[in-house]
Amino acid sequence: MELEGLREAMKTQGIIEWAKGMWMAAHGGDEDRAFEVLVEQSQRRKIRLSALATELVETFPKR
Repeated sequence: MELEGLREAMKTQGIIEWAKGMWMAAHGGDEDRAFEVLVEQSQRRKIRLSALATELVETFPKR
């Protein structure tokens, strides 16, 4: 059970890192600003940060 929780936490962290990188690529900000914006958006929309990050990663335009 504990190992599964750790795996999920690592997966979630990875998705958030991807979302921060995508935000930085699109808006030119730094990592701290990207995290602030993602947190603000998740709070405004009343969804988990990981859900917002997943949405961003899934909808980011592919090249």
